[in-house]
Amino acid sequence: MTYDINAERARRLEAVGGEHWPMKLDGKIYKLPREIPWELGERMDELKASSGAEGIREILAIVLGDQAESFPFGRLSPQDLAALLDAYLTEIGANLGESQGSSTSSAPTATPSKRTSKPRTASRSRTSTKAR
Repeated sequence: MTYDINAERARRLEAVGGEHWPMKLDGKIYKLPREIPWELGERMDELKASSGAEGIREILAIVLGDQAESFPFGRLSPQDLAALLDAYLTEIGANLGESQGSSTSSAPTATPSKRTSKPRTASRSRTSTKAR
């Protein structure tokens, strides 16, 4: 059996509601892609890591594509833009920026740890406990 990438993508997009994630601002609907090309994801990662609020604006402009020309960026605060980007990235399952931390504990192993040996040398400290 051959794995059909296009068919799997179509099933995946159908399961999440289509190719685009719609958002509404001032009564107008804008559509962001639910899946982004690898190169675009890398560019977005670079911008988010290095540019702060201006980087967030650039990332949104990239994913808006042609819609960016009519998008009212000036009417939104940096907090609005950050919240929008966070909601979008959560929706599409993207994790840009720092990677997730690893698990706090290791998986158990079948072999228990070996006991440590007992010290064999007695302490020979000559430090006086009296004040000099």
